[in-house]
Amino acid sequence: MNPSRRKIIRQAGAAMTGLMLEDTIHPNDFHARANGTGATPSFPGLIPWPTSVKSLASPPFAVSNGTTIDASHAGPQASELTAYLIETVRQRLGLHLWAAQNGSHRHTITLRLVAAPIHAGPHWRQMEAYRLVVLPDGRCITVSASHAHGLFNGIVTLLQLVRRGPGGGWEVPATHIEDFPRLRWRGYMLDVSGMFFDVGEVKQLIDAMALLKLNIFHWHLTDNFGWRVAIEKYPRLTTIGAWRPGIGFGFPRSASRHFNAQGLYGGFYTQADIRAVVAYAARRHIVVVPEIEMPGHCIAAVRAYPWLACSNNAHSIPRKYPTMDPGKPKVFDFLSEVLGRTAEMFPGPYLHTGGDEVDYCNWQNSKGCQALIRRLRLEPAPGQYEWRERYVRPGNIDIKLMEALQGYFEDRISRMVTALGRQMISWHSSPHLSPPGMIAMDWHSKSPLNVAAAMAESGHQVVRCPAKYLYFDYPLKWTSLQRVYSFDPDWPGLAATQRPRLLGAQANLWTGHVPNLSALWRQTFPRLCAAAEVFWTLQRRRNWLDFQRRLAAFAIPQYHGS
Repeated sequence: MNPSRRKIIRQAGAAMTGLMLEDTIHPNDFHARANGTGATPSFPGLIPWPTSVKSLASPPFAVSNGTTIDASHAGPQASELTAYLIETVRQRLGLHLWAAQNGSHRHTITLRLVAAPIHAGPHWRQMEAYRLVVLPDGRCITVSASHAHGLFNGIVTLLQLVRRGPGGGWEVPATHIEDFPRLRWRGYMLDVSGMFFDVGEVKQLIDAMALLKLNIFHWHLTDNFGWRVAIEKYPRLTTIGAWRPGIGFGFPRSASRHFNAQGLYGGFYTQADIRAVVAYAARRHIVVVPEIEMPGHCIAAVRAYPWLACSNNAHSIPRKYPTMDPGKPKVFDFLSEVLGRTAEMFPGPYLHTGGDEVDYCNWQNSKGCQALIRRLRLEPAPGQYEWRERYVRPGNIDIKLMEALQGYFEDRISRMVTALGRQMISWHSSPHLSPPGMIAMDWHSKSPLNVAAAMAESGHQVVRCPAKYLYFDYPLKWTSLQRVYSFDPDWPGLAATQRPRLLGAQANLWTGHVPNLSALWRQTFPRLCAAAEVFWTLQRRRNWLDFQRRLAAFAIPQYHGS
């Protein structure tokens, strides 16, 4: 045992007087103990690794059908927290826990809100921090936090700690955990335009995310291949834009069940569907962030309403890519209505408006757009944009002037989003042109410009999701489990003044080649486990070899259905 990590005898409050804190465990300690000298505490399946874990020299807590839950001091969300714990234990362990009004029963799990924060950091971190303690005689587990979100995080850790004891029953090892997240935004994006996933399938993914302490579900609802959200004023978005002749991408019809009576592939969510998913996620302390793509990635919308594009012709997939026309007032009327109805369905603080990979050829060759540029007296955008040539068709394109036009477009959209009381998010990042207050998503693995650093320097918050590490549609040979785990959300040279602008990170799944839930699960797991630990656990406390050991025992949630 590493003597520098040895904890002698400490007092842990009146309830823990005289208790031996056997060891404070750091993942690197597992290597020091590999020679067999001394006992190695066993915390299999604990992902993400907590901030502080102390193994206690006391009996484990036995979990059985007689175990009760005392949430009488857990605040307004006590019933929701209790119901989640009872249902998840029933599903995962086959046991029936019981709600109690006091802790007089033996084998009680106590959920308690406390006044003093568990962690004296920023407010968002205080809200998610928790303490989990198994008391000395194995009689009680106490999960305490200053906010319901922290209690929920503690419950998730408790679920991961449950293991089979020597006698075959379920037990929780004696431990003292204090924990808080590294990043505020810990997300996963699901694209439902490339392939459609129904409400039941989306809820299963949200359940899996909750068990990894992820707190943002980014729902990519519209793109070239399908429009998935019902907007009453524009019914053709779902009667036409939500469907296509076949599943596409070389898959047989048998790869999916999402076909309508006419044999068309696709689907969409009603407003009731969306509200149900949002409420389901909220009970798991996950914020749902909707994305409506604009001004590019809009084939589905243009198929429904051709006048949205610079040309009145809807384009085929995938040969040509239309672009919404910023010179037409009714285009902004359309977007105002769509964003307004979207904000009504999604009460969270964010609206994602896409913005990436705009085919500037359409604007360059549009007389209306050129007239708009002259009327606005736009000048070529300053800065470094040569890398954007990858995203436009060959031709004589004035990229910097088109960037300036996109800056105008995004400024108008940002004003709409702000008026709705939301914060705009975009894949498109321009330190010189992006609207104030916009959150930038840094997905550019190969850009010569350090997008994250440039956007933070210009005052924008940044969510990191570089394709090289966090695009899960990539095969494992490209984005391996170890590569995901090696990602550090901090960028080189991150200054202390910029750190508050690192909002967080997320993994993304583009589903063009993910035809069903089985394929979604294969692409997602176990890579999402690695990403979750990257997002939650402090960099100095992560260890690849130990993560592999814990992952081997981690109960990856199982999906139900095709």
